[in-house]
Amino acid sequence: MAISSRGKVYITDEKHLLDPGSNLVKDYVKVTSSGPKVTRSVVFGNPGRERFAASLPLVSTLVTSAVFGQVASNSTYFTGIAMLNPDETDVTATVDVYDRNGNLVRTTAESIGAKRRVSKLVTQYFEDLVGQEIASGYIKVTVDKGVSSVALFGTNDLSVLSAIPPQVIP
Repeated sequence: MAISSRGKVYITDEKHLLDPGSNLVKDYVKVTSSGPKVTRSVVFGNPGRERFAASLPLVSTLVTSAVFGQVASNSTYFTGIAMLNPDETDVTATVDVYDRNGNLVRTTAESIGAKRRVSKLVTQYFEDLVGQEIASGYIKVTVDKGVSSVALFGTNDLSVLSAIPPQVIP
């Protein structure tokens, strides 16, 4: 798409990039520019965004270590972590959950295929946490090659949704 100097493009049609019909599609969008740096953001929400929505800037730098400063998983709240590997080779990510005192609660390794993404709730990364009351703490993600990552935090009835960008660990 051509963008004039100091111009903007808003894409609001959910079918603009892809019309999957009744099939569930898991993929990602890569935005590039032939000239100056382009800023961009994405909005998550239900169609029409009448019930819930959250937004965040898209990732411009891949990281190998990041922290998400909130984790909750109980009858009211959920936390999800998504990671995208844009590389030509598979990567391995370590996902660590810490309690509010900084104690390691759970750890797991997750393989992310080349040019693929993984998107799961905390209780899908750690099935033994289903039904447990987790109301505070944080998540650390460490990867052997740079990835893009984001967390989503919200209520199980989807009345609240927040997109959480990673805090990069130097």
